[in-house]
Amino acid sequence: FFEYYYFVYVYINDIIIFNKSEKEYLTYLQIVFNIINEYYIYIGANKSFIKYLSIKFLKYIINKEGISKINN
Repeated sequence: FFEYYYFVYVYINDIIIFNKSEKEYLTYLQIVFNIINEYYIYIGANKSFIKYLSIKFLKYIINKEGISKINN
């Protein structure tokens, strides 16, 4: 996934796709699914979250505005 650093982040067993529009998201999602399929990577549907507008990941908030650190 390294060449796709501008829209995908991989950390241990998490894959996060981020973008600014739904059209971009669907394109990026297809790219990621193609890679997952090509390398026989299995993902559990019960652990998959698709099309969230904003997520908290580690100590960050990721949304269409970008990535920002959560200050505690």
